[in-house]
Amino acid sequence: MSCPDLGSNERVTNILVVDDSITTVELIREAALAGRGEIRLTVAYSLAEARMALTRLQPDLALVDLVLPDGSGTELLSANREEATFPIVIMTGQGDEMEAVKAMKAGALDYLTKSPAFLADIPAIIGRSLRTWRYIVERRQAVKAVQESELLFRSIFNFAPNGMALISPEGVFLHVNPANSRLLGYTAEEMLRMKVRDITHPDDRDFMQTAYDELLSGQRTIVEYEKRYLCKDGSILWGHVTVTGVRDDAQKLLYFVAQMQDVTARKQAEEALRQSEERFRAVFNTAAAGIVVVSPEGKVLQANPALCAFTGYSETELMNLTIEDVTHPEDRQKTVSNYDCIHAGEKETIHYEKRYLRKDGRVFWGNASVACVTDAEQRPLYCVGLVQDITERKQMEEDLRKANRELDAFVYTVSHDLRSPLTPIIGYTEFLMEQYRDNLDEQSTHILTEIHRQGHRMLSLLEDLLSLARAGQLERPDEPEDCCHVVEEVVAGLVNQIAEAGVSVQQEQLPALRVPKTLLVQLFDNLIGNAIRYAGKAGGTVEVGGNRSGERVLFYVRDHGPGIPAGERDRVFDLFYRGSTGANVAGTGVGLATVQKIAHLFGGRAWVEETPGGGSTFWVEMIDAVKPQ
Repeated sequence: MSCPDLGSNERVTNILVVDDSITTVELIREAALAGRGEIRLTVAYSLAEARMALTRLQPDLALVDLVLPDGSGTELLSANREEATFPIVIMTGQGDEMEAVKAMKAGALDYLTKSPAFLADIPAIIGRSLRTWRYIVERRQAVKAVQESELLFRSIFNFAPNGMALISPEGVFLHVNPANSRLLGYTAEEMLRMKVRDITHPDDRDFMQTAYDELLSGQRTIVEYEKRYLCKDGSILWGHVTVTGVRDDAQKLLYFVAQMQDVTARKQAEEALRQSEERFRAVFNTAAAGIVVVSPEGKVLQANPALCAFTGYSETELMNLTIEDVTHPEDRQKTVSNYDCIHAGEKETIHYEKRYLRKDGRVFWGNASVACVTDAEQRPLYCVGLVQDITERKQMEEDLRKANRELDAFVYTVSHDLRSPLTPIIGYTEFLMEQYRDNLDEQSTHILTEIHRQGHRMLSLLEDLLSLARAGQLERPDEPEDCCHVVEEVVAGLVNQIAEAGVSVQQEQLPALRVPKTLLVQLFDNLIGNAIRYAGKAGGTVEVGGNRSGERVLFYVRDHGPGIPAGERDRVFDLFYRGSTGANVAGTGVGLATVQKIAHLFGGRAWVEETPGGGSTFWVEMIDAVKPQ
């Protein structure tokens, strides 16, 4: 509240006069108006009029008669003197001094006895009263500010999430807040019997004491550090500590104010990160595979010793190159496309094979696995690539492909050349048996029959070898083949064998796929023919079916015959292997090898399982890929 000086021209001074004497009121008006400054006088002749006037204005000073027609002037005093919004000076007649003193105790600013001297001194009385009220208001505001500050401090102290404490110059706890007790596990009473040193980890006590000594000597006004606390339950808490000293006017240290924030989780995370970085660095430096860190622009940021050994460059030399610089020209576009794909977030990781250029110009093959590390907005920060040297494996694969090509050519040539002389041998034996059957004795007939049988067996073997050699020389068709029609054709061709064996073929729905029809015919002919031969007693069933899961296509051919011993199931697809159950059954041991080869050519494999209840189930898996352009 502002209190104007009577002598100031800055504003009008509003004075309320409450007195039932018109003469007194007029004398006060004349005396007040004769003084310096502008005064606006409001007059009330009773308590009721005074109360009405106070609803319209806030006076700077009220001059109130003690005795009024409708009560005592003290009734205008506030019930709580600290809540009074304007000063009241009580005016008394002769002999009312004791009542006036009571009025002052009740909250009146002053009391005055109505006399000629009083009336003559009205301007001075008004000025003195206003100055006294200004002092009261300022003191009240100061006290209120102190109280609010103390309340705020207590609120912060008691409800702060961080530990807070007042500590004596000797290091003894004077006061601790609830958060401090909650974090350390000690009650406030327990901590008030302790020193800061008692709850500090032994390894941190010396530098903590140095910090407090610097505050005590005035060398520093505030210290900030991290240390370990000993909790009541024996655990250790990491705290970020801020300490300052509070001094009196003579700069004598009164106490320390300390604040502690629990940073245990952060320190544990930092330690875990440090250990993780150490483990990564150990793996990075000792890994047999090459590891490289690449920027989004393709620049090499880090390279481990294994990659340096692969490429022949030092890490410093690699850091002046891009990933394209060490990539074979024919594989650069593929590399750029893969990195663009992973930067765009289309894939989390990419695995592919490519050729690298060594510093000496030689080429080595690498199996690269690349992952991208991004920031919070999913923007690429860098890529980490893992490179395994597969040069030896690629060379072995190429040697194997070359050997297979040579073997296929050899098998094809040999089987073709051997088949030519077999035709007349078989023909001549048939001619002799037909023309001279009556002239031949039993032994000669048996010999010719055996020559004829062995000739057909050898011809069958050569035909199978030709089929095996030709498998893999055909490309995928543009459109998928209907496997249901393929099986129907195969079954139609095996009708005599089916009838002779006394079995039936049960065909279920089969998925179509992009594999040459000639190879599918070979595959099902071999599997179904094999099942017919091993179907067991008459009346058995051969089941043919399949399903698709994405690009993965699965076929099966199931019989209910004697089955294949568990120890032989891994070998039945070997070339010429017939197993213990095939000794008395016609066959060459090439058919299942052809099935396995066809499956491998189209990204799959073949295997055999036992049929529940007896028999064998042959499975073939192939990948149905779009024909490459």
